[in-house]
Amino acid sequence: FSADVASISICIGSINIPIIKFSVNWWNTLHQPSSISQFGTSIHISMPIPILLILISFLCLSGIFFILETRQIILSFSSFSVESQINPQNNNRKQVFFIRTMNQAKVPKERERWTFIIGFKQVV
Repeated sequence: FSADVASISICIGSINIPIIKFSVNWWNTLHQPSSISQFGTSIHISMPIPILLILISFLCLSGIFFILETRQIILSFSSFSVESQINPQNNNRKQVFFIRTMNQAKVPKERERWTFIIGFKQVV
């Protein structure tokens, strides 16, 4: 259920972003004109540098978080493969890589433990 709500809110948000951006140009009486445009800026010269630094630091931090999360997923894959090589007599556990949402309509009869949206499905 939560994945459906998240996908709907993302669709609405992505539609809303251009409306917010262009509302400054469409309704001039309600908003002040754009401070930063392709033809120049109307803000003080000391402000574009901090705005650019904040943008660059945000992108770097987002990249670091993405790399750390990807590293964690890769390490979980390798730990599953090492575990299956160490303990080969446990053949009734199937580990299947999947990319799908967690709210599947038809769940098999056997118990399943789901990790995150990208991960392993363990059939016990």
